[in-house]
Amino acid sequence: MNEIKGIHKFFSNKIQTIELDKDGIILNSNNQLFVVTPKESIQNFHPFFEIISTLFQKDNDEVYFNTVHLEVVEKTFIADIIIDSGNKIKNPSILIFDQSEHYKDVQEITQQRNEVFIKNFFESQKLIKIEDERIIKNKFLASITKDLRTPISSVAGLLGLFQKGSLTFEQNELIKTIRLSMNHLNRLVNDVLDLSKVEIGELNFDIKPFLFDDLVTNVENLYQNKFLLKGIHFKVIKPSKIPNKLLGDKHRVLQVIINLLENAYQFTNTGEVIFEIKIDNISPSKTGLNLIIKDTGIGFEADKIEQLRKSFSKAHDTTIEGSGMGLSIVKSVVKLLNGSIRFESKKDIGTVFNIFLPFELDVKKTEKPKNIQPFKKVEINKKINVLIVDDNEINQLVLMKLLVDHAGFYMDIASNGKVAVEMVQKENYDLIFMDMHMPILDGIGAITIIRGSDNKKIKKTPIIVLTAVESSDERKKCKALKVNYYVLKPFSSQELFTSIYTVLKLK
Repeated sequence: MNEIKGIHKFFSNKIQTIELDKDGIILNSNNQLFVVTPKESIQNFHPFFEIISTLFQKDNDEVYFNTVHLEVVEKTFIADIIIDSGNKIKNPSILIFDQSEHYKDVQEITQQRNEVFIKNFFESQKLIKIEDERIIKNKFLASITKDLRTPISSVAGLLGLFQKGSLTFEQNELIKTIRLSMNHLNRLVNDVLDLSKVEIGELNFDIKPFLFDDLVTNVENLYQNKFLLKGIHFKVIKPSKIPNKLLGDKHRVLQVIINLLENAYQFTNTGEVIFEIKIDNISPSKTGLNLIIKDTGIGFEADKIEQLRKSFSKAHDTTIEGSGMGLSIVKSVVKLLNGSIRFESKKDIGTVFNIFLPFELDVKKTEKPKNIQPFKKVEINKKINVLIVDDNEINQLVLMKLLVDHAGFYMDIASNGKVAVEMVQKENYDLIFMDMHMPILDGIGAITIIRGSDNKKIKKTPIIVLTAVESSDERKKCKALKVNYYVLKPFSSQELFTSIYTVLKLK
C-alpha cells in the first residue's frame, strides 16, 4: 500500500490540470507545476497557449503535444500536453505532464547512440562497393535531414509567431538567444550534409562572378556585434587595392570564413580576433588571396595538431562545446577549391589559420546591381481554399497561424498523402501545400495520383512542396509532375508568401 501511495505521489507532483471555458478563461487548477489565477485567460501565461487557443472552440477533440518547452513564472521545464476541447456538457481542459527528467535522459542516450551510429556508418562505407555506398548514403541523408530539419523548421516558425506578439524586452532577448542556437543547429545539419557529399564526390560548386569586397563587408557586419557582446575586439584588415570582382564560388568561400570565425569565437574568451586579407601572386588574369584568421583564444598543444586533420575530431576535451566538423569541412572545401591551409597554435596564447585560395579575375565590365524590390504583402479580397498536407502537428499549426494572420485563406488539414487524395476528390481547393515525407502515402505518391486524375480541375490544382530534404532527385520528380513551387524547410514567412503570390499570380 505504501508503494502505491509513493507512486501516486510521484506522478501527482508532475501533473497539472487546468479547467477552462470555451473562451480560454481559467475556471480552476491544481497548480501543481505553476500557479494560474482563475478568471484570467490562459493565453496570458505563455505564447504556446495563445497559439492553441482556437482548439477550445471545437467539440470532442483531443490533441497531444510532446516535448513542449515551457517557461512559466520563472520556471522552465519540458512537458507533454494534452488539450481536451470538451463539449456542450464538459468544459475544455489542459493536462500538463512534466517530463523534464525523462527527456533529459532520452536526449543523452540518443546523443550517445547517434554518435556511435554515425561513427559506425562512415566506417562501414569503406567496406562497401561504390555504387552500393551511394545508395546507402542517399537513404541516410534523406532520413537524417528529415529528422533534423523538420523540428528546426517548426521551432523557427513558432519563434516567428512569438515575435509578432506583444513581448517584453527580456522575452525578445530570450527569443534572439534561441534563434542563435537554432542557427547554430542548422549549420550543424548543413555541415553533416556537406561532409557526406564530400565523401561521395557530390559537393557542388557554383563558379560565377562575385564582389569580394561585399563579401568581406557582410562578414564584418555579421560578426562585429557578435564579438562585441562577448567582450572581444574584432578587426578586419584588407589592402587598399584588392581585386574586387572574382570568379569563384562565393558561398563556399563564405563557408570557409564563417567556419573559422565560429571556431575563433567559440575558443576565444578575452583579447581579439583579427581577419586579414593579403594579396598573393597577382597577375593580369589570376590572383591568389590569403585569408588569415588570428585569435587570442585557448589554443591547443602540439600533440593535438594531428587530430585536427581528422573528420569529427576535436582538439579540446569533451567538456568544450563543438562537433569537431567545422575544420574538417574547411579542409575539404579548400582542397576542392585548389587552395591550401596552414595553421599554428600555442596553448593559452592563440591560433592562426592561413587559407590560400586562387581566383580568376572577371575582366568583364561590371554591371550595375539590379534594384531589389522589397517584399510587399498582397491584400486578398477573395476566399482561397487551402489544403495543408503534413504529418507534423507543430508544422500544421505554424502554417495555419501564418495564413490566418495574413487573412483570405480557408484551411483544411490532411496528415498523410492518402487522406489528402481523398479530400481533394471531395472538395475544391485553390492551393495545396504538400510535405514530401509522410506515412502511408508520401508526397510524391499523392502528387502522382492528383496529377493523374481524370478531373481536369483536380489535375491542375496548384501544388507548393514544403520539404525538409534537399534532394536533386526529388526536385526532378517534382518538376516532372509539374509541381508549381518547391520550398525548403526551414522557410521564412516571406519565402512562404512569395511562393503563394507567384503560384496564384497575385500582385
